Amino acid sequence: MKKTIIMGAVLALCISFASAAVTPALPQLMPFGATRFVAPVLSCSVQTLSLVQKAEKEQIKKEEEYIPRGNVAYVVRANQRLNMETGKYYGELTLINETGLFDVVTVEDVENYNFMPVFTTERIGRISEWEGKFIQFDMKKTDKIQKLEPRWSTVKNAFDGEDGFYRVNVVSERNGILSFYDTANDVDVSSEPAKSLTYREKGYAVIAIDGGEYAGEALSKVSSKAGILPAGEGNAVIQVYEGEIARIFSFAE
Repeated sequence: MKKTIIMGAVLALCISFASAAVTPALPQLMPFGATRFVAPVLSCSVQTLSLVQKAEKEQIKKEEEYIPRGNVAYVVRANQRLNMETGKYYGELTLINETGLFDVVTVEDVENYNFMPVFTTERIGRISEWEGKFIQFDMKKTDKIQKLEPRWSTVKNAFDGEDGFYRVNVVSERNGILSFYDTANDVDVSSEPAKSLTYREKGYAVIAIDGGEYAGEALSKVSSKAGILPAGEGNAVIQVYEGEIARIFSFAE
C-alpha cells in the first residue's frame, strides 16, 4: 500500500515535469509522437525508480530499529511457559529499567548470547531465582525479546573498577560524581572513605525501584549518621561501563 502511494505520487510529479519540459511556446507546437518526448520520459522513469527504491530502504531501516527499552533490566516477576501447539518454551517477564515498568514475552526457544537455549525442559511456572536480579536482552524488529542473558551471577559486592554490576551503598551525589561504599565487608561510615565514580558522559540513567514498582529517577542515599553498614546489603546496584556509571538501580530505603 505504502509502495503504491509513493509510486503514484512520484509518477504524478514526473508527468507534470515531463509535460512542462517538452511543451514549447505557442504557436510552435510539435505533433504528438515527436522524438522530443522520449528522453524526458525515460529520464523521469529512472528518477521514479530511484526515489521509490530510496523510500523503500528508509521504510525497512525504520522497521529494523530497536524497540526503545534499553538492554538491561531488573526482574520483578519471571515465568516459563510452554506453547502446547509447538512444544516450545518461552518466557513471560515483568521488568524495570529506565523506560519504567513493563511486561514482555520472549520468542520461543529464546537463546542467550552464546546461542544456547535459556529455558530448560520439563519446567513450567515461576522462575524465582531470577526475581530481584538482572537480565540483559535484545528486542530487534519486534516487541518480543530476541536474546536473553540472566546476569545475577555478575553482580559483585567488592568494587574493583572493572565493567560490570556492583551492589553498593550510595552516600552522596554531586557535580556528576557518585560516592559510595562497596558491600564486600562491614563499613564504618564515620571512619572509612567512600569510593567515587563519574557518570557516563554519553548518558546515564537513574532507575528507582520501590517494592517491585518503578519509582522514577529518585536516588536513595545513606545517612552520614548511619554508623555500620552490614556486608552484602546495599541501597543500589550500579552498572559500570568503560570506567563510568551507565545506570544506577536505586532501591528505596
